[in-house]
Amino acid sequence: QEFQPVLDAYIDGKISIDRMRFMVQWDKRWMWSFDNYRKIFETAQQFKIPLLALNVDSEDLSLVEKAGYPGLPKERLRKY
Repeated sequence: QEFQPVLDAYIDGKISIDRMRFMVQWDKRWMWSFDNYRKIFETAQQFKIPLLALNVDSEDLSLVEKAGYPGLPKERLRKY
């Protein structure tokens, strides 16, 4: 997924947790409070536990919610 390199950089200690939050567009893409997940992210970084970007892009989800799978262009469907 598009945010996997950001998660990898965070786990590797190359970026801060606040930079990771910004780069994955948490406040735009997620309805859940980041603070509820902060300790999980910090623990993952501390113990070098990989984080996996598994969700579909919110833009693609919106297209599917409106028109089902036929609403998703084939080139975007292929990435899943």
